[in-house]
Amino acid sequence: MKTNLAKFSKMLQGQKSLETVSRLIMSELTPLVSAHHGAFFMMESVDGSAALVLTSTYAYRERKNVSNRFSLGEGLVGQCAIEKKPILLTRVPGEYIQICSGLGEAAPLNIIVLPSSSKAR
Repeated sequence: MKTNLAKFSKMLQGQKSLETVSRLIMSELTPLVSAHHGAFFMMESVDGSAALVLTSTYAYRERKNVSNRFSLGEGLVGQCAIEKKPILLTRVPGEYIQICSGLGEAAPLNIIVLPSSSKAR
């Protein structure tokens, strides 16, 4: 684990763009945790109120009825941001989302939503 944290730190050094940082995190972290799909949302001020905006993805296919912006408390993304705790879904319904490859697609077995913070502790 320490090796992975050192790799992340080295990779992110000198990066000034939050979009670049989120893209780097998704490209390294998603496979590291054996995930097949990933989405990274960042808190932004939208019309004077806080919103979580999709900034980077991993193997994600955009869909018409799925928003790229969530208010605090809205959906699992917004709820996770409020609670600051992981949310785990098990036995995900088959129509919820599909993981696609060049060979086919399938529904995931589990989904986890993880909070992150840019504030120093």
